[in-house]
Parts: sequence; C-alpha cells; structure tokens
Amino acid sequence: MNMSLTNWISIILNSRFEDNLKLEVKSDYYIISLGQNLKFVKIPIQKEFYLIPNEIKNCSEFFSENGKSIPLPSVKQSDSLAYKIYEDRVEFNFDVLGVIYWVLNRIEEINSSSLDKYERFQGKKSHAHKHGYLNRPIIDEFFIELEYIFQFVWPEIQLKEKKFRTIVSHDVDQPSRFAFRSFKSFLKESYVDFIREKKLKTIFIAPIIYLFTNKRLLKIDPANTFDWIMDFSEKNNLKSSFYFIPGGNHPNDGTYTISHPAMHSLIKRINSRGHELGIHPSFECFRNYEKMNMEMKILKNIFKFLNITNYELGGRMHYLRWAHPETLKICNDIGMVYDGTLGYSDLPGFRCGTCIDYQAFDPIQGKVLNIIIRPLIVMECTVISKRYMDSDVDTAFEIMKDLKEKCIAVGGNFNLLWHNSELIEANMKELYMRIVSYRGDYVK
Repeated sequence: MNMSLTNWISIILNSRFEDNLKLEVKSDYYIISLGQNLKFVKIPIQKEFYLIPNEIKNCSEFFSENGKSIPLPSVKQSDSLAYKIYEDRVEFNFDVLGVIYWVLNRIEEINSSSLDKYERFQGKKSHAHKHGYLNRPIIDEFFIELEYIFQFVWPEIQLKEKKFRTIVSHDVDQPSRFAFRSFKSFLKESYVDFIREKKLKTIFIAPIIYLFTNKRLLKIDPANTFDWIMDFSEKNNLKSSFYFIPGGNHPNDGTYTISHPAMHSLIKRINSRGHELGIHPSFECFRNYEKMNMEMKILKNIFKFLNITNYELGGRMHYLRWAHPETLKICNDIGMVYDGTLGYSDLPGFRCGTCIDYQAFDPIQGKVLNIIIRPLIVMECTVISKRYMDSDVDTAFEIMKDLKEKCIAVGGNFNLLWHNSELIEANMKELYMRIVSYRGDYVK
C-alpha cells in the first residue's frame, strides 16, 4: 500500500473526526485506533478498489443499526456489507476505506471512453446513475454511520462540527449580451433576441450596448446582472464567487477579453464589495498546463494592476471540461487553492459522493495534492437547458430543493453554479432567489 495513499486516507478520516485517529496497514487489512485506547477498528483491504483501470461495476446495500440503507460500490453484487462488534474491536467485512477512496478519487473516470463531444465523462454513464444513488451524498451518509460506530468503540472521540453552507458561484462567460462581439456575432444575437425571442426593445438597446460599452458595463445590458447578484447574496449573508476567463480563442470561449476597461471596472467593483474573484480557465486548458498557467499569470497580473491583493484563487473549468486526474494536477500545479468543477454537465447530483470539500489526491502518481476539491452539486443549465433536462421552473426548483435538502441533512455545502447571463429573465431570477434562500425542512 502506497504510503502517500495511506496518508491521504488519514487526512480524510481526520477531516471528519478528531486528529488523534491513527491508521495503519497490516498486510491485507487496515487498523484504525484512537490515542492510547486499546480498542480498534479492523477493515479488510480489497485491492479491486485501487486498480487502474478499474472494473468496479457492482453495488450493494449497507444497513445501519436503525435500518437505513446506503448503496455503496462493491466488489461483488452479492456482497453483504456489514460489521461485527466484539469486546475489543469492530470488524468490517468490506473495504470501507477502499469505497471512500474509489468514490472521492473518481477512479471509474480514469481513462474512460464514456465521453461526450466535449470530452467530458457523462453522468449517465456513472456508477452512481446506473445504480440510482447520484442524488445522494453516499460518502457523507456513510461517515455519519461511522460516527455512531466509532463512538461505540471510543466514547471519548470528538467529532468535527458539521455546518451547512450555501455556496453560490458564477462562471462569467458572457458579461454582456451584445458588447465585445464581432459585428457578425452582434447581428446574430440581435436577431435571436428581436425575431426569435420577440424582445422588441432589443432594436433600441442592442446598438447602444454594442457601441458604447467602454469603461464599464451599461445598466441597460441584460447580462449585466452582477450588482443584482451581489445585492441578493448580501441580503442572504452570502459571498458570491465570480470566475473569469483570462484567455482562449476557441469558438466556445467567452465573448470578452479580460483586459477590456469594462472588465477591469467590473472586477474592481466585485472586489470592493467583498465578493470572491476566481479563474475560469478557457476551453482548451483542461489538458494543457502551459496554457492554463499562462492564463493564471494573466489574471494575477490584472489583479496586480488593479491593486487587488486580498485573494486566494480558486475556480472552475470552462464547460466543466475535466480529464481525471490530469486536469486536477494542472489546477494544483498552477496554484489554484480549490477547484469547483466536479459536477456533471448532463445530470445534477453528487459526482464525488460528497458535498463537503476535501483534500485532493492524484491516484496515478500516488501523491497528496495541495488543492481542495469543492464538489459542484448543480449547474442551472443542467436542469433548465433544452440540451439536458429541459425542466420547467417548478420542476427545476423541486430538483434543486431535493439536492439542497440532502446537503442540509449531512451538514455539507450546497454548491450552486448559476451563470450571470442566465439571470436575464424574470422567471430565472425568481427561481434563483427561491433556491438560494430556501432553508430546508429535511428530516434525517
């Protein structure tokens, strides 16, 4: 067993429990102990969870003492996931830690061919979707069961406090509806709004926005929802995170250049109001260290030029493009503090099996990374876009509410991505306000 892997598992355990838990590897099993207490927990090592490429395709139910069942990846379909209590120990009959390792480190995604046209692993191909648990934070649920078990073994154990948070973030792909575009693109988007969407005022405001967006975004710009977002976040005691694209020239990249004076003005305004600034690496960065590193330097230089020093750069990949763990390592190596990409584009839910931030690990190199993974629970486009689920407003709210309640139940983070350019219509603003302000009535 790789020492770094064991260290990473210890980090995960001690992020949920007190720091005195000790993890040891004894040939084909783990031993967990606490301080000087002689009682221990014994867990068999099932090598199948650690292999790359990986062939874990089965799922079995773990039943808690109160009868609650949690679906977990398993080596065999017939596996009965259980534990026995002895006078001096608890013994599991399956690799608890292997399951946690497999899910958190996205082992099934490594070298997968189940990719869409943007080279993204598809939620519909995931183990979680196939076995019906993508809408549950199974790792967090299982850690709650571990709390009961560990407290039985070690009544003195101290549990880490879990506090639910709503985290709202906004990928800035289109800061303006009509500015920054080529003339051809301007005409196309004007046609879409005026003819197809029947927005009659477009004929008046589109040329003004296109011609006169100079030092700042105009208030009449439909996509300029930034102050509205910040106002609402502040009313709800939240800080919004805004992720900017510093480069890229692919057709799928943003419509702006980060060096434009209007963008500088926007960045300064966000910072002055105490909200977070982050990086949104461009379309072709997810497998390109040099390109992503260059974009990080561009953004840092702009911050320096604008005298912005109070930041720790996290972010999210454009189009949620991700090759695991290659993209993760690039994000780590360019100095990102956290990454918030890991949610599926085609389905909402718990891609990483958790809604709690955790320390990253590179399963290819067997190395603990500095970067933190902040799992993405839902992107608005996934639920409302015709490309994906195409839900109406009420259905979208129910889908998002269910996921938020699951996060509340385990004391995790409801990490919501909502693009500024998807808050143009009144019904989208209403949906956003409903889900962000929803406090939850979920009973465990």
